[in-house]
Amino acid sequence: MRKMRHIYQGGEDGCGAASVAMLADIELAEAREIIDGGWRNCGKAGLQKALEKKGISLEIFLSHKFVKLKRPEKLAAVRAAGCDLLLKVKGKDGNIGHWMVWDSKRGRLLDPYSKKAKEPCFDIDDADRAYKVTGGQ
Repeated sequence: MRKMRHIYQGGEDGCGAASVAMLADIELAEAREIIDGGWRNCGKAGLQKALEKKGISLEIFLSHKFVKLKRPEKLAAVRAAGCDLLLKVKGKDGNIGHWMVWDSKRGRLLDPYSKKAKEPCFDIDDADRAYKVTGGQ
């Protein structure tokens, strides 16, 4: 497993593209190009197709149980997964979603909305869905 680069999304939009870039170890510009249908407000299907172009698969992790877990249980679950995860979190207003990445090598959330890797704007507790990431480089 490689140490994943933190990639800042560069504004209000683009968390999905930045997450693809982190997971696929590509530049943000390339990630934006490979997401079909545009990279703004991108859903799981668009991200999944983009990652598949780089030989990476997504698989649901803990299904509907994940959203019901409290912070300590979520942290334990993602650490026990033993692989990188793509996480969907609820926005601060509860409506708009946001994508982040769990870097299993460092045991840390990488939030593309934050300019600094060590200071995520969202927390694992905000995550309501998680996808196992397999394949790729």
